[in-house]
Amino acid sequence: MPHRVVITGLGCVTPLGNDVRSTWERLIAGQSGIRTVTSFDLGGLPSHVAGEVQEFLPPALEAAGLPMGELPRAVHFLLAAAQEAMHDAGISLHMYDPCRAGAAIGITLNCFSPIPDTEPPLHFLYRSQSIEAALLAAHHRLQGPIMAVDTACAASSQAIGQALRTLQAGDADVMLAGGCSSLTTPFGMLAFALLGSLSKANISRPFDANRDGFVMAEGAGIVVLESYVHARARGARIYAELLGYGSTANAYRMTDSPPAGEAEAAAMRMALADASMEGEDIQYVAAHGTSTRQNDHTETLALKQVLGARAYRIPVSSNKSQLGHSIAAAGVLSTILTVLSIQHGIVPPTLHYQTPDPRCDLDYVPHAARAVGVDAALVNAFAFGGHNASLVVGRLRG
Repeated sequence: MPHRVVITGLGCVTPLGNDVRSTWERLIAGQSGIRTVTSFDLGGLPSHVAGEVQEFLPPALEAAGLPMGELPRAVHFLLAAAQEAMHDAGISLHMYDPCRAGAAIGITLNCFSPIPDTEPPLHFLYRSQSIEAALLAAHHRLQGPIMAVDTACAASSQAIGQALRTLQAGDADVMLAGGCSSLTTPFGMLAFALLGSLSKANISRPFDANRDGFVMAEGAGIVVLESYVHARARGARIYAELLGYGSTANAYRMTDSPPAGEAEAAAMRMALADASMEGEDIQYVAAHGTSTRQNDHTETLALKQVLGARAYRIPVSSNKSQLGHSIAAAGVLSTILTVLSIQHGIVPPTLHYQTPDPRCDLDYVPHAARAVGVDAALVNAFAFGGHNASLVVGRLRG
């Protein structure tokens, strides 16, 4: 039998706050972290808002001998999120065998800006060495499995899934899993604007009839995953159980999904089967919900395929309406917020939902957070390139 896996620590840096508590409180209060970009000149781009992290102070530490000033912004976020998650889990070096502790991190190609006055530019070194996971390993003495996943918007969800598999197989006792991204840069904004993906109206409004693209964001998130036996042996507080994971590929166009959403539906079905659950066991869906015309429609179709008639009665919401789209960090942030929904019995809203779309006709929790008892939830992440990942998170079983 595979080992049971639980979530014992949470850490994040987002446009709504530099820790889990502030992010959660502002999210549930209906606040938005999307603002006019002031950190650089957007030139003639029609999109001029983003979910930028505010008033962030990098953690006071050195990274494997490198001064923090030499590390890219996304890595700063990741190290801070990991530090918070480890503290939240109440776990320190003497509590685990370093050879049975590892990390799985979702990353994003080209999310790093060049470091000035270095030859060659250090961002090439960082990118080629998957330094995000390596730095976490150095800081927290993780000498077990270390991996980096670069699958765009699905990256951190797939990283969590790979960490789950590692723990289920008994190859580790503790895994840090999550991701980071900082594409709120001139290059990042221009690249997605040229793809036609960014909102020209400068509004993230998932599932609304007038949605016209997503809003770029940055951030990072980490969850501490442990085998149930290891967590119980050290007396850890357990937030939730990670119950299932499914991952598929569209095998279609690089920037489009098959029109019926069958690949996304397959990922959700795999996750449910992995959890030994049915659609009727789900009380909430943390949607990928990017605010693009196609994604929101195909995700809606996929949910109907998986959940059947119950799809109309299950709350579905997208935190991208408040955080923006943080690409490689998006999945882990949705996972963290879903864990908190299970803990607190409340699900976040989908802001800016004003005009219903006949093709998107589910309950998207418009305008305000809602009290909902959640025993188990689906967390979706669907990416450019056709990468799909779904996770099932729930209350600790028996």
